[in-house]
Amino acid sequence: MYGIPDRSKRIVKFDPTNPDITSFVGEKATEWFGCNNGVLGGDGYIYAENRFGQVLKVDAMSNNHTLIGDYIYSGPGEGWGRPTISVFIGHHCMPVALSNSTQIH
Repeated sequence: MYGIPDRSKRIVKFDPTNPDITSFVGEKATEWFGCNNGVLGGDGYIYAENRFGQVLKVDAMSNNHTLIGDYIYSGPGEGWGRPTISVFIGHHCMPVALSNSTQIH
């Protein structure tokens, strides 16, 4: 199981078959992730969008993470909501105050 805490610079990895060991994924980030939830993509990576419109990509196999993209929202509060998986290809992120979604390929 993976935990991506909102105001954290680390991703937590927990193995329920060995509850005595909790570890981190990759190096500590320079800024907090600002992510809400993550989704498992069809390519095996875990994706989570942050409140600024960036995408966090977690590679469970290599135990690493990458933050993709630049800030596309700089207003107050959250600019983007939680990701969903749809029947269409890609992950969709809904802006908090708008009615359109953004597809991530």
